[in-house]
Amino acid sequence: MYGKVWEQMYTGSLCLNGEDSWKAIVTFQQMIVLADKDGFVKGNAHYLSRTTMIPQDIIEKGIEILEAPDTESRSTRADGKRIKKENGGWSIYNYMAYRNAVDEEALKAYWREQKRKSREA
Repeated sequence: MYGKVWEQMYTGSLCLNGEDSWKAIVTFQQMIVLADKDGFVKGNAHYLSRTTMIPQDIIEKGIEILEAPDTESRSTRADGKRIKKENGGWSIYNYMAYRNAVDEEALKAYWREQKRKSREA
């Protein structure tokens, strides 16, 4: 499989995790590439480490950050968390929005609509 990696990964709130930000970014990149068409990544930290050749401690720290709430995230879904542990792997939140976005303008339109919906709720 392949996945789209957007510039916002390098400039957004994921970068606000201090010296461990890069671990979350590297882990998230690998998960995006390994995800199936629905945004599900099978396995555990050991499997991801073995598959990507990234040391397991880096993957584990990255997963810890990606599973944590992020109050600075543009996404209000799941408190800004990026992944959710389930069924022997992880689901990537917002995977479909990014996968289906044709370009950055389409992605911006998606986020504007999400903000509008959250204000109405």
